[in-house]
Amino acid sequence: MRALRAEFLKKEGIRSVDPYYTLAGEDYSMLFGCEFMVKFKDNASQQRINEMNARFNVTVVETTDLYVLLSVPAATDALAVANTYQESGLVVYSTPNFYAMASAFY
Repeated sequence: MRALRAEFLKKEGIRSVDPYYTLAGEDYSMLFGCEFMVKFKDNASQQRINEMNARFNVTVVETTDLYVLLSVPAATDALAVANTYQESGLVVYSTPNFYAMASAFY
């Protein structure tokens, strides 16, 4: 799977290759791309936040009272980076920015 992902990422115009989740028997699916959301702990210093962001070369897309939306560079595994933020001790939560799709019910 990793080798296939690496091959796709070599192609021009491909920015990200990520999982696409579906539930068996359900007409509902979720996927994510290059973004993830974090809520930094109140005691996380701006210096440590900046260092973490620089380490992964992330870009701040949006900042709200509830979360900070971060974007990873092309060909970077956003889920792995989100997991690293979660394990860092700097955040309350870190999660990929999932997109959900459901068919219309008539």
